[in-house]
Amino acid sequence: MDYLMRKFWLIALLWTVGAESSTSQPKSRANGSPASKEWVSDYGTLLTKIVTKDGLIRYQVLHKETTVFHSVLRAVETYDARKLHTDEQKLAFWADAYNVLMLKNLLESPNISDIIRSGKADAFFKKPFLVAGMGLSLDQIEHGILRRQANIQVPEYLRVGKVDPRLHVALNCGALSCPAFLPVPLSKGPMELQLKKAMAAFVNSPQHFRLDRQRNEWVITSLVQWFGPDFDLSGKKAGDFLVGFMSSNRSDYVLMKKMLSGKDGKTLAALTQFEGKKVRFAYDWQPNRAKE
Repeated sequence: MDYLMRKFWLIALLWTVGAESSTSQPKSRANGSPASKEWVSDYGTLLTKIVTKDGLIRYQVLHKETTVFHSVLRAVETYDARKLHTDEQKLAFWADAYNVLMLKNLLESPNISDIIRSGKADAFFKKPFLVAGMGLSLDQIEHGILRRQANIQVPEYLRVGKVDPRLHVALNCGALSCPAFLPVPLSKGPMELQLKKAMAAFVNSPQHFRLDRQRNEWVITSLVQWFGPDFDLSGKKAGDFLVGFMSSNRSDYVLMKKMLSGKDGKTLAALTQFEGKKVRFAYDWQPNRAKE
């Protein structure tokens, strides 16, 4: 009996250590800056300086604005996430936090030419950073908190109750093929309007959906291949959800609508041919640096 009890407590202890490891506190990356008391406003002002009309980032300008940026970062690091009660509040804060942390990652890697090929993927997405008073990785924010993936360990109170597929245009992974960087903090609101604009910009950008006439093939963002079923969570089939934001003024609108409409996420993710042309899923992992 004593042996069984000791074994039980050992297993319990190991589980507890494992559970707490994801929420232990890493060191601050804010260079000793105090937390901004009006971080959403300060972050918004910063975004007007560093985000281009195409949703790219002027990292040289960001480097000159590190005092303000680090105060915003410190506010994100020390934020009390227990104040987030609704899914809208959670999506807004965690999207902004994710984007601030990614800006810091790229600010610290000025010479990186490709996030994946450089071997930075684990350091960027899997390494825990200090955020909301705990250690969380960007993958935990995206997949555990906002996508509610059961295999990603995060405190349950942090998770949204219902997944909003528009999270994929709210988060910016720092690469050229990411949806455009949000020009206004999601926490500033109005969130619904911001997300609608972001979705429209996403589906109407040739970066994400286009007919490559030179190669005679359809090109679709890999986000659809990776997360197709997420877009079904809107209550519509993924293809119909995406087409709903697409402009009828696109020269290829009729064919795009035909290719996407009526298809769920799993079907879209498995597309290989349409109208006799190859369908290619693509993603460019070069950093989203604006040309200075």
